Amino acid sequence: MAMTPSSERGLTMVELLVSSAVMVVVLLMTTSVMVSSSRMFGQQRAALDARDTAGAAMDLITRLLRQSSCISDTDVYCQAIFPDPDNNGTFDSVRVRSDWNPRDGAYDDPYEDVLFVVANGSLWKREPTDAALVSFGPRVQSIAFAYTNQNGGPLANVLTRPDLIGGVNVTITSINDIGMPVTTSSGTISVRRIK
Repeated sequence: MAMTPSSERGLTMVELLVSSAVMVVVLLMTTSVMVSSSRMFGQQRAALDARDTAGAAMDLITRLLRQSSCISDTDVYCQAIFPDPDNNGTFDSVRVRSDWNPRDGAYDDPYEDVLFVVANGSLWKREPTDAALVSFGPRVQSIAFAYTNQNGGPLANVLTRPDLIGGVNVTITSINDIGMPVTTSSGTISVRRIK
């Protein structure tokens, strides 16, 4: 019995090639979407990590600045905030001394005498018990401090009279991946006067 073309089953070569081409296009588009989503997730994760790091650093620095106080009842000139400890002429580092952990008349407890500085894309801290700088926040591009008097006005003589510091504006800029915006965190605090 001879087969007629109308009774044959299956795909012709042209149909097979067309369906294969459509399948390849669909797979390429799906792969492209998955790769793009994965890349964006990585960039957004890095941006969130940078924002979280800047937020944690901002929280600790502002808490320490707010707590900064002198423990000497006899000194007329008592200094708790050292505005430019690296003496480079810019307010991009700070040393904070505060007797609060516990308030025992000495600066030898954790976080009572801390230096903060940015170098090599990281925020570093150093306490008297640290042998060297300790990484405190990765992916930090810069940190800036602006000092005000007790009334919130500008303080022109901050290096010669840091005891007059009444407030501090802190700005931390975080490094993000290429294509992502730079994250900036800012905070303003008033220095507590404990007597």
